[in-house]
Amino acid sequence: MARGLNKVIVVGDLGRDPELRYTPEGKAVAAFSLVTRRQWLTTDGTPQQAEEWFNVIAWGAKAERCKQWLRKGNRVYVEGHLQTRTWVGQDHLRRVRTELVLSEMIPFAAIEPAPAADDASGTFPQHINKVMVIGLVETEPEVRPTASGKLRASFSLAASQSWVTSDGKRCETTEWFHVVTWGSLAEICRQWLSRGRRVYVEGYLHTYAWKNQLDQPHWRTELVAREMVVLDEHP
Repeated sequence: MARGLNKVIVVGDLGRDPELRYTPEGKAVAAFSLVTRRQWLTTDGTPQQAEEWFNVIAWGAKAERCKQWLRKGNRVYVEGHLQTRTWVGQDHLRRVRTELVLSEMIPFAAIEPAPAADDASGTFPQHINKVMVIGLVETEPEVRPTASGKLRASFSLAASQSWVTSDGKRCETTEWFHVVTWGSLAEICRQWLSRGRRVYVEGYLHTYAWKNQLDQPHWRTELVAREMVVLDEHP
């Protein structure tokens, strides 16, 4: 199988101090939350802001450095890959958690908040929420217009990675992404994408929550695409 790409770059603020623990084998693991904020203007010029939260996991020496260097409110650059875990809770309900597994971390010096501007596009972004994926389209794109007439496309993307363990065993893992595109990019998906095609997608993560008819909470994380390149020839 062709190699995939699952890369996430985030610049954000720590939502809590890192929690450090050790596995039974003695390996360090740290966990902390990271928040990014983005700003934009609506078509009528109204400034808007949204937050996205990331559950970050670090292992080994990187975990110990996170515990030593990072505190709630610090701004930090984190690079890594996404992984999704599922389990069944004590209430017998299926749980899903998406995590950013850290590979690189750079803490920033304290930064004073930027002054507010009348035009949201006139401020320098202080946070980054960027995801890059190369994978195979696993579902035919579903394309439909919204009530306002804007075109929306959605499809699933599978990115596979392989590695060799210290004892020579070859392993492979696949992460699934729910991809959403809008406007002209959605139209390109309708014309060019089909199941099995290999594509590069670049965008940002967005998580939203809702409750079902039993008032049980659910969460869904989507990759909102801003750029897309088809990497194979049209069948």
